[in-house]
Amino acid sequence: MKIAILTHANFPIAEPFAGGLEMITFHLVRALRGRGHRVSLFAHADSDPTLNVWPLPSREEILKSTSASELTSEQLGQTEFIYQEQYARAMTSIVSGDFDVVHNHTLHHLPILLGEQLGSRFITTIHAPTGPRFKLAFRALPHPKQTITCVSAHQAEYWKAFTQVDHVIHNGIPVDNWHPVDRPEDYVFWMGRICPDKAPGDAIQACLMTGDQLRLAGPIHDQAYFDATVAPYLHHENITYLGHLTHAEIAPELASARAFLFTSVYAEPYGLTLAEALASGTPVIAYAAGAAPEILSSEVGILVDVGDVDGLRAALSSVKKIDRTKCRAYAIEHCSITAMVDKYEALYDSALARENIHS
Repeated sequence: MKIAILTHANFPIAEPFAGGLEMITFHLVRALRGRGHRVSLFAHADSDPTLNVWPLPSREEILKSTSASELTSEQLGQTEFIYQEQYARAMTSIVSGDFDVVHNHTLHHLPILLGEQLGSRFITTIHAPTGPRFKLAFRALPHPKQTITCVSAHQAEYWKAFTQVDHVIHNGIPVDNWHPVDRPEDYVFWMGRICPDKAPGDAIQACLMTGDQLRLAGPIHDQAYFDATVAPYLHHENITYLGHLTHAEIAPELASARAFLFTSVYAEPYGLTLAEALASGTPVIAYAAGAAPEILSSEVGILVDVGDVDGLRAALSSVKKIDRTKCRAYAIEHCSITAMVDKYEALYDSALARENIHS
């Protein structure tokens, strides 16, 4: 198939990834190209050049090609104006590009509205909570012809209030990039953004209660939260903050941990770190928020009520009973890039077939 993948303009689709959406898009494009499909990626100009990138125009290019007399001073300073121009130009190229299937991964309303003319072969995957314009775009399409997917059943349940959801396709990770160890060390690992939503402070308190060593890694997104909730405990011999690590640095830390703590109090649409821990053979203790209950099974993880630090404490003792080989096997079956791409490829086939029948 000739496939167009459209992603957001915020960050390049390249390593090191800015986040999960960038990683998912990167591996989806590579896998589809590896299966012989002709894939064009409409993305940030600094994206990985091996992905056959059609660069979205930069802010400078847009302003240079737009007559100053056409813009107000307010528009010149608005990021939203730039986004609209970027996606409008990309969609013009896509619609005229004779693509069999178009897969939209943006978090913007304009591709949804413009892509509707392509019918079911325009596929929108909703990755995250979005602003009101995104929801209003679906309100403007009470019976959308395009195909709409979500990355978890939990997320789909939320979006059903705004639009139809045709399929749930879980995200996947490159499981071969994570390597289990024969004998874990005696510490607990936590990784993520240091901010209230991720609640690393709860992980610290639980480990102080049990006496477990805790290693934390991730970028500081909220300095005030870090200063108040994490920094005061870094003098303790069992609490260590490793900083913002690369994948190469995270992989051995995660694989050698006896357990991974996932303390997000925010309803995660998926939770890629859960999959990464399991692929490393590391059992998970997670707050039962968002998609975590549908990603984990009792064989590979323990769910705790959100905010229940004493529940985390108890789970740190019982998690020792979980078979680490089952964690790895579960990740291969349920959380792999291969499983995700198989489902998207089948969806492309069926969406194209439906459109051909209707035409």
